[in-house]
Amino acid sequence: MDKDPGNWKYPALVGVTGPGINVIPVRELTDEEVSKVAEYAKTSSDAKARFKLFTILSRNYAQWSDYIKSLLVATNGLEEEQTVELDRLQLNFHSAAKATLDHFKQHWIQKHRKTGRKKEFREFIGKLEDTSWAFAFFQDLRNFTQHCGLPVGNYSRKVGLDSVKLTVECDPDWLVENYSGWEKSKLTKEHANLDLLSLSREYYVYLQRDFGNFVATEFAPDLLEAHNFFMNLAAEVAEVNPRAKFNLATGYSNIDDKMNFQFSAPPADLLGSIGITVREKPENETEAEQGVAGKTGPAAS
Repeated sequence: MDKDPGNWKYPALVGVTGPGINVIPVRELTDEEVSKVAEYAKTSSDAKARFKLFTILSRNYAQWSDYIKSLLVATNGLEEEQTVELDRLQLNFHSAAKATLDHFKQHWIQKHRKTGRKKEFREFIGKLEDTSWAFAFFQDLRNFTQHCGLPVGNYSRKVGLDSVKLTVECDPDWLVENYSGWEKSKLTKEHANLDLLSLSREYYVYLQRDFGNFVATEFAPDLLEAHNFFMNLAAEVAEVNPRAKFNLATGYSNIDDKMNFQFSAPPADLLGSIGITVREKPENETEAEQGVAGKTGPAAS
């Protein structure tokens, strides 16, 4: 590209570094790419509106995860306020997960009310429940927490010579004693204590990755294409300068020898920006089989 921004064709692919604004030219966009930028900007805007629940889910899980990390300090035991916070953050996580699943279930029913695909949503959720015991357990647990009790049963923090061990568990004996609706997970009193840390992590991964890709494919078919388009542009910027932020320069002016750029900043990770993790579909796998990689989770002892 010409060193003089006044001679560039806009929009142009650039990287931006700081402090201040240092614009690093990468290349001018082709006419086809300019057209795609406009098209995919609308795709991005529409997706952020429709998939806002995934963003909320992601933030709620991040708050839970960050709080868990904050408890890894060299102090034995947990204070009452800390145990209250564990339950509060779990309830927030459950609520966001339930809202995400329920809202998209209704979207699916409305879209396929008069087609033969109405049952596909329930079938896909069923496959996730069959694949991941954590997913099935949380499907049951969220009903328990909504009607019967709080999720955290046992918690402890023990300090060793060179480590801190944090335990946050559900007591299956107490859960089964106080609720009979463990239909999906088949939870019994014979199960060992349930590690809420690892189970929450697995459930979240299946929600944002497998379920997220499933509904994104259905309700925003151009989303993955838009994601890959912006991701590839961002990769070009990173090749020129790994520290530079991906931007599109949309205009330029020079007033009193001061360069002024106008920018558009599409997300380098579009799916990530709405709380979805990309999952590549293996060869020979059908849409309904996505996410099915083998049964996981604890068995009754």
